[in-house]
Amino acid sequence: MPSVHLFFPENDLALAADVANYTAPEAAVRLRRAGDVLPLWYAAPGDCFCCGGVNDRWLASMQERFDIDVDVFPYDFSGRFMPAPWGWSKASREYFRMLGFSSNLLPDDAAIAGIRNLSHRRTAAELTHRLAVALDFAIGSPAEELHSQNEIETFVRSAGQAMFKSPWSSSGRGLVRVDGDSLARHIRQVCGIVRRQGSVMAERFYQRKLCDFAMLFEIAGGECRPAGMSLFTTNASGAYTGNILMSGSDILSRLATFYDRDKLLKINEVIRQKLCEIIGEAYAGPLGVDMMLVEADGDDVLPVVVELNLRMTMGHVARRFHDRYVAEGACGVYSVLPAASAPAAASEAVMFNGRLTSGTLDLVPPNQHFVFRAEVK
Repeated sequence: MPSVHLFFPENDLALAADVANYTAPEAAVRLRRAGDVLPLWYAAPGDCFCCGGVNDRWLASMQERFDIDVDVFPYDFSGRFMPAPWGWSKASREYFRMLGFSSNLLPDDAAIAGIRNLSHRRTAAELTHRLAVALDFAIGSPAEELHSQNEIETFVRSAGQAMFKSPWSSSGRGLVRVDGDSLARHIRQVCGIVRRQGSVMAERFYQRKLCDFAMLFEIAGGECRPAGMSLFTTNASGAYTGNILMSGSDILSRLATFYDRDKLLKINEVIRQKLCEIIGEAYAGPLGVDMMLVEADGDDVLPVVVELNLRMTMGHVARRFHDRYVAEGACGVYSVLPAASAPAAASEAVMFNGRLTSGTLDLVPPNQHFVFRAEVK
């Protein structure tokens, strides 16, 4: 059955609030409105997507140039569609309920609670624990869940430098970097996370990060299958800025310049197994495990599990866009930029056999808030 996709980037924040009538920060609302046609590039043929309005000429042009059989949701149910949000929360469920989807097609409160619990950052720590036990080589230590000011201060004294993270947050929000000298300045902020969300996750801060990447999966009926890898970039505060557009084999080769290829493949397989154990049938859909390669003590390179996203991710978007619409051998960058600071397109998009071979392609219609852009060479 075809799906109705909803770009809902504030879903992690909605999980934290845990209310149906959630009001997202204005920046998140602007991102959603700017990118509401983004499912055009990752939905399956025959699917459709929700949007607040789209430039018909722009949409028809993209559909024709790339032979895309994805369209705007016709608001005619007839039992023909399944809901497919960016991620599930009480807020995204309410969106589909207001569209007219019946309760039997939507997750109930228990299912939403299960997804919310699994989306807590402690799940990434649990995955790290299980991964470390199963592997015969070292990986980065798991995050610790802290509940009090005393635990926070003790962690900083032990680690020297720490990264504190809200249990539910997204795109670099809810991150606080602290060392012994700055603890007094940030302690109220970190304790505020505990007060609002019940705890805070504490990680050792690694000075020498080599790269950010993600292992992508699809899970259904308790079975988990690999869906490729993504290589992405972040800014100084840890917020997502974009993905590298290249084949899965090229991404693996790029990572292998820093770390043993066979170990990466082993990590991927063990993560797949452990996700089946941890998630079971509590969630179905795309998910991503964000990771880093870092230089630790003695210049040893360690893989570090950073985050588990039980939802669609920009990594999945970039992976599908590359594999469907970028010419073989071409590579580039997929980025999400504030429209006010985005440079003008460097060159026109060049196509061959329905695939992008070079140039710049904006993946959403022009708007005043955000640019979603693919640049291919």
